[in-house]
Amino acid sequence: MIVGSHFPIPHSDAVVVLGSCRPLESVEETLDERVRRAARYYTSGTTPLVVLTGGNTNYNTIEQMRERASSFGIPESAMIAEPLGRDILGSAYFTRLELTERGVKCSSLDVITHEYNGSAAGIAFRSVFSPEVGIGVSIIRRENVLRRAYDQAFDLIGAAICTLELALIPQGNLDAVRINLMLRPRYYGFNFGSMQKAA
Repeated sequence: MIVGSHFPIPHSDAVVVLGSCRPLESVEETLDERVRRAARYYTSGTTPLVVLTGGNTNYNTIEQMRERASSFGIPESAMIAEPLGRDILGSAYFTRLELTERGVKCSSLDVITHEYNGSAAGIAFRSVFSPEVGIGVSIIRRENVLRRAYDQAFDLIGAAICTLELALIPQGNLDAVRINLMLRPRYYGFNFGSMQKAA
């Protein structure tokens, strides 16, 4: 089942909260909005599991995300912290590995992020996860009209770049995704280091 990139799943096996690495915005506010929405899904029974991913950048850490999740009422037993992702594709890749290593089987995932990268998140997670896993994206939209226009434009550009970048990756092929990530020296470098767990 494929769920459209801007439609959250009514009930999902897990929600994935993307971290933030954008220097031009309030990272604390961004993380609060994303983790707060995940907490709302968890406390309402919409999902039993919250995956926090994409921390340990220059702008936020996985520890910050865990602290926020706890303060919003998500217990440690319902949290998985994935600290290795440095961008959307990396977060999708390492989230799948983390879930697999823990024996967590998901038929549906809902990714929580802001409008400026909603389409890219849908494309990336659908590229990494197998076709049997339904991927939804829960979008947080800004109230400011100008900011929303900026976010929508950024989203279109990001979706176009992501589509071109992942066009040759067969859906669910982790080897192809790992090679793609290793060609991103800014984030992952050329040695396999933390990527070894993907073998």
